[in-house]
Amino acid sequence: MMFKPEQIKMFLELYSNPLFRESSDYFIKHLQKEGMVAAKKFWMDSPYAKMFPHQDETLEQLFEFYKAMGFVPLAKYEKAEEEIASLRKTINELNNEISQLKMAEIHDKNQQTQDAWKDVLNKQIELNKQATTGFFKALDQFQTNTKKPKKNIKK
Repeated sequence: MMFKPEQIKMFLELYSNPLFRESSDYFIKHLQKEGMVAAKKFWMDSPYAKMFPHQDETLEQLFEFYKAMGFVPLAKYEKAEEEIASLRKTINELNNEISQLKMAEIHDKNQQTQDAWKDVLNKQIELNKQATTGFFKALDQFQTNTKKPKKNIKK
């Protein structure tokens, strides 16, 4: 929002008046504590408002200025800050919980992998034992067959 040169001149003239500067401080404090509607009511009821010409127009311009600046009452700002702090705390708690769940899942997957590997190794060892046993049985049988006396075949 842009102010017209005559509006800027009017603000400068008003702020050069010490009485207006003092009253505007009260107005701004009221505005911060209770919001624009309460500040407007305060201004209209204050003795300062009657001292300045075009005070309705001035007040509206002040409201427009504060709206353009994104002004919010202090109570509303503090409430938003508390809500943000609460949300940050909740986010941190949820992130911690997610990390714990991920770690638990990784631990479970590692345990499953170790168990599967042990099963594979145990089966391999069992197969090697069976192969060794079979080899020794075949060797014993071969040795037994070779020790048998040969039948003498007469020619």
